[in-house]
Amino acid sequence: MSIFDVKGDSLRFEHQDWWTNQVQQLANFYLDAQFQLKEGEQIAEHELVLDQTQDEAKQEPERVETSDIENYQKFKRVDNEGKKLFDLITSSVWNARKDMVDWLRPHWNLENEIVDLFYAITQCHGWIRSDKHEVRVRLEPLEQPSRRFAQERLCRKLTYLATRLPSGKLMVIEVGEDPR
Repeated sequence: MSIFDVKGDSLRFEHQDWWTNQVQQLANFYLDAQFQLKEGEQIAEHELVLDQTQDEAKQEPERVETSDIENYQKFKRVDNEGKKLFDLITSSVWNARKDMVDWLRPHWNLENEIVDLFYAITQCHGWIRSDKHEVRVRLEPLEQPSRRFAQERLCRKLTYLATRLPSGKLMVIEVGEDPR
């Protein structure tokens, strides 16, 4: 496909029907690439199969009455309890995320970046040390001082909640360098 005329003194797309021919070539390329069809080939056969399938679909009932079905083995019972538990956990996680983002707000004024900051904090590498009284989680500090300040404040807030693990150990979350 060339955009210059044979003589090279004018552009081809200035000629009549140039754009129409380009669109036709693109359509032919698409048909060949997707369906291995050349223009007009086998399209009528595919349209006939499509019409037959649509006619078969129209003959099916719009609704199926389940009260008179005797064999339920083909149906799978929906696990509502599992779905409700999943929904509860999902909503709890989203609520916790929202609360933690809200706890960052007093320490971060760029509203359009606050969720990104939250995810940056939660994706930090860190270290865990456990003794008989506490589990201490130390996160790597973020490099930008204003972000690090917000990270430290969030970790202090989480520690201030005095969360106890099922083993009775206190959860302490802090920001700092490698403890080794």
